[in-house]
Amino acid sequence: MAPSGGQKDASSPVVVSVFPQERSTLFPLSGQEVIFVFDEFVQLKDPQKTIIMSPPPRLGPVFVVNGKVLTVLFGESLLRNTTYSINFSGAVSDIHENNAIDDLNFSFSTGGFIDSNSVSGFLKNAFTAMPVGGALVSLWPNHGFCDSTLFQTKPSYYTKTAADGRFQIKNLPSDSFRLFAYKKTSAGLSYSVGDSLAIFTNPILVSGDFDVGDLFIFAPQRAQPNQLLSATSQGPGCFCLAFYRPENLGVSVVGDGAYLSNKKTGAFGVDSFYFFSDSSTKDSVCFKISTPDTSYVFFVAQQKKIKRPGFALVGAAATELSDTIIIELSAPKSIFNNRLVFFYEDSLETQPLFFGFDGDSRLKLFHPWKEKTNYSLVFKDSALLDVFGRHSPALEIRFKSKGIKDYGSLVLNIEKTPSGATYILQLTKRNVVVKEALINGSKNLVFNYLSPGEYRVKLIKDDNKNGVWDAGDLKNGLFPERCYIYNQPFNIRAFWDLEQSVDLDMLLNTR
Repeated sequence: MAPSGGQKDASSPVVVSVFPQERSTLFPLSGQEVIFVFDEFVQLKDPQKTIIMSPPPRLGPVFVVNGKVLTVLFGESLLRNTTYSINFSGAVSDIHENNAIDDLNFSFSTGGFIDSNSVSGFLKNAFTAMPVGGALVSLWPNHGFCDSTLFQTKPSYYTKTAADGRFQIKNLPSDSFRLFAYKKTSAGLSYSVGDSLAIFTNPILVSGDFDVGDLFIFAPQRAQPNQLLSATSQGPGCFCLAFYRPENLGVSVVGDGAYLSNKKTGAFGVDSFYFFSDSSTKDSVCFKISTPDTSYVFFVAQQKKIKRPGFALVGAAATELSDTIIIELSAPKSIFNNRLVFFYEDSLETQPLFFGFDGDSRLKLFHPWKEKTNYSLVFKDSALLDVFGRHSPALEIRFKSKGIKDYGSLVLNIEKTPSGATYILQLTKRNVVVKEALINGSKNLVFNYLSPGEYRVKLIKDDNKNGVWDAGDLKNGLFPERCYIYNQPFNIRAFWDLEQSVDLDMLLNTR
């Protein structure tokens, strides 16, 4: 029998000695080394990215490993009367099994004492309320801090959040600081445009252990409502204008030519307005944008050599008893021949309760679906003609409806709603919003036709009462609208009604 090699080593290296000692004072400003001796051979993993030295020196220290010895070399003069901390963050491990040391830290002071103040808290995602790990939490002296400081200078002290969002910056002097947290998308310690950000607007007067509580990180808005993000020609007679959160916005074509338009709602607040015309001889088209505050015009060059997208019908089956079938047209229709469209219920042709256009580019079909019934919607070839004179292809949508016993219901008794506040209540399943309702007082909410599974309640404090969640604003120092997650999930079973009370006062005061 071949030898097994013995039991696998599962223990991390142990520090046998360190010179100078941990929490040493009067540390030399230059030329000093810190030497760690371990009980086994060790290695370092990406020290420049994983090891945190706070406050950060202008030039980072050099780390040298030789067998069981780790030497830290300082390449520049350190600051006077300053307490430094080095967090190795799991960078040191043994050679054979990669067992890392998770709690190796070293602190020292170039002055006569060790600063012992600290700042701690939790970092959460502003929209999901879930913990955020691996983000930088940074402190700058409040004295002299301005708008550009965050972008142009390194923080004076910093740390990274743990997987559960917890953070603590130790060995701080008694001083007033500004605190920010951000998730880096590029190298460096300073904040960069595009990084997700958490704001703590008030200066922190550090004296002892300061707990900031929960910080909420968000992606700052890169645009203002009604801002035009792009304007392109997608071929002769086809234009697309994209706006960020259009509100009371008017978009029209200036001059001759008949144009049809439709609007499509996109992700992250970006909506697109599409314009179509069978007149494609112009070199450019003039558009007018009107808002309650201003109006302006601009020209978009027409791309005559680009082939315009083909004419297509796109639709999905009704998967739930409450669904409406929606057919999207890739271009507006000019003629609709309903004699070439057929609707079948268990192979028998029938008339839907409602079947018609919502604008010029969307068809809707609503019907009181019978349980456990086969349905099909058939578009014969050339049932529609678009504004460019193109015929639609054939399309058939088939599905079988569910039974009422396949669903459950949830009744939420909303109690103790704060007076004068408006909230958006979302019912989610696997982090996808299934149902939504506005709340501005105690009430009962009934959610029917819920597929079996685990659901959660999410609450958004709608400060500006616009019905959507708003992120924060770094320029104006605005926090994102607060989101709360009800910890208790609701398990919905088929053919079962669940009634549950939600105490909003308790939810809003839960950390």
